[in-house]
Amino acid sequence: MAWDRDDSDDSEGTEQQWYYGQLGFARRAGMTALVDKLVAGGPPPPRSADGPIGWLVWHEHHLPTSEELTQLVDQLLGARLITATQLSTHTLTPHDATSIATLRALIATRTADDHPTG
Repeated sequence: MAWDRDDSDDSEGTEQQWYYGQLGFARRAGMTALVDKLVAGGPPPPRSADGPIGWLVWHEHHLPTSEELTQLVDQLLGARLITATQLSTHTLTPHDATSIATLRALIATRTADDHPTG
């Protein structure tokens, strides 16, 4: 994807990790103005250390082009977060929030299938 950034020192976390840490703190502290500001802007671009999930949350706020959607799906498949069988019953469309929501739901289903409760 377009944001291929240097990950030479992620020892203290990536910008996305800091963003979600700050967002969580602001929510717990009742800092609604800061929460609203952070949510409106969305997370910063991911680094490779953020993995496919970093790209997924990025694209929740910056809807993917056709090429970006293809790359995201390839990353999710490569990380075994979703399967080709799961995808076979869904149509994903570029520039569509429903496609990202579908991918998130497929990840949740795959995770639940891999780790059944009981």
